[in-house]
Amino acid sequence: MGYVQRFDDGNTLIGWGATNPSVTEVRADGSEALELNLPPGVFSYRAIRFPWPPGVESVAENPAVPQSFRLDQNFPNPFNPSTTIRYELPGPEHVTLTVFNTLGQVVAQVVNQEEPAGDQSAVFDAEGLSSGMYFYRLEAGDFVQTKKLLLLK
Repeated sequence: MGYVQRFDDGNTLIGWGATNPSVTEVRADGSEALELNLPPGVFSYRAIRFPWPPGVESVAENPAVPQSFRLDQNFPNPFNPSTTIRYELPGPEHVTLTVFNTLGQVVAQVVNQEEPAGDQSAVFDAEGLSSGMYFYRLEAGDFVQTKKLLLLK
């Protein structure tokens, strides 16, 4: 499942399908124009962008502040050599995002800084690490959560 739609301006819309229900629009230069992640339990077969009808105005960009902490599964997973880890903060917090091997040893400190409220993301580059299972842990305020990720080379 999934779908790709190319536009006259060179942008490409990618519907990732049900395995990771999200939609990404990429500009011709490779930069991200839009990222939309559907909530857990919502599935997507195909995403298509239609032009707005005449007289309809778009909603101004004003992302809502999350009401709670959230750590998403990294994407892609399995990955090689880098993956994106997304998380949400309901308020400004000092954030640490750490990656561990299966022995509990720290292999990377991805984030260690104050971050504002809202949706955040960090890229973990595993270049130089061996294939295998790793764990990433987000600590922000009283929130601590750990998830698994798989590096396949």
